[in-house]
Amino acid sequence: MGQEITSIEAAHDWLSRQTSHQLRPGFDRMRHALSLLGQPQASLPSIIQLAGTNGKGSTLAYLQGLFISQGLRVGAFSSPHILAFNERLMVSGQPIEDEKLVELVRTMVELNEKLIAQDWGPLSGFELYTVMMLVYFSQCQLDVCLIEVGVGGLWDCTNVLEADMALITTIGYDHQDRLGHSLAEIAQQKFGIIKTKTGIVGLGRLPQEALAVLPEILVNLNFQGEIMRLGWDYHVTPVQEGRGLSKRNWQVTLPSGRHFDQVTIAMLGQHQGDNLALALASFEAWMNQMKREIDWNQALAALEQVSWQGRLECLSHEPLIMVDGAHNSQGLQALDKFLTHDLADYQVTVIFAGLKRKDQASHLTYLHKWAEEGMAVYLSTFDYPGAMAQADWQAQTALPFLDWQPKLVDYQAGQKQAKNALILTGSLFVYFNTILLFIS
Repeated sequence: MGQEITSIEAAHDWLSRQTSHQLRPGFDRMRHALSLLGQPQASLPSIIQLAGTNGKGSTLAYLQGLFISQGLRVGAFSSPHILAFNERLMVSGQPIEDEKLVELVRTMVELNEKLIAQDWGPLSGFELYTVMMLVYFSQCQLDVCLIEVGVGGLWDCTNVLEADMALITTIGYDHQDRLGHSLAEIAQQKFGIIKTKTGIVGLGRLPQEALAVLPEILVNLNFQGEIMRLGWDYHVTPVQEGRGLSKRNWQVTLPSGRHFDQVTIAMLGQHQGDNLALALASFEAWMNQMKREIDWNQALAALEQVSWQGRLECLSHEPLIMVDGAHNSQGLQALDKFLTHDLADYQVTVIFAGLKRKDQASHLTYLHKWAEEGMAVYLSTFDYPGAMAQADWQAQTALPFLDWQPKLVDYQAGQKQAKNALILTGSLFVYFNTILLFIS
């Protein structure tokens, strides 16, 4: 018999010990697992699936806010979590309750025991999370499901589903060991969420090398749906060049021709305009497809309140302390634009920590650039088996290394000047630890 799950602590512990995400071609084991559970996915409503190197979480957050503003019940599945696993399974903006999560974990323990007994082997961590999501959402009488891909798309276990709408936010270099070493190869994986019966495909600002593989994919699928491409079918431009931490205003034109002179959002960074536009275009298209009226006043008001943990998030204003999960080249490029434009008047300190499996050589390009531009740049590590340690960093760069936690405490106690900023960035594991430090 497996572990007995009697508390939320035991549930979280069991989940943390499951094998991490694995890309395994084929969905036979997933489909068999779902059959043992009575095919929970069959009772789900309309599905919007999101893939992309960056921007999935922010786009999902905008969509969630938009649908909630119309009185719809929305299921949202995202990763990673920050403080507790519950955050991965949201219904109308609320994480799953502890009691329901405990019940779900008990079901997963029993499911894995059955799969092992039948020689299928246990589900991996992300397979388990996906099955949990499908079981939970099937019980919640939802109107729409927002499902974020874990890694890639084609062989991601969420792709066992048939989505009505497929959104690809961005395509850049990340997870090359699993997705390929060219943008074309990575795009093949991301575009894998598009199916023959997908009704609408929404594309963010994608590089030409990635877009070049799409026509053949669509022909092979005999795709008959609608394509919405940023910069062609819908558009976004900043209303004015703002700086600092103030809210941003964007002009947005949707595929229908509907135009907004000013859409206000609180999330920072120039890249958020693209995420916002994709969300608005997808929201309108979905509502029109479902023949639902849109209260645009409520929708726009909701967007102004949307936030997403760990993405240029301000933890403190005096002193200014921000966290950003820029863990790949595309994320660091977005952070670079924010630091050099929005915080141009600030004396910036950057602390970066990351994982050994990431391409840290390309990340160091940005870190060296910031150091040359006068920012104080430090490298650090965190308590995780795959984290870059001091020796790993010193083998690649002469940038100074420090323990980020004492630095954060000292900065919080001593830096009260209005134009100083501390940015903790890199892996979201850093953010997790930062939050724990702040709330302890």
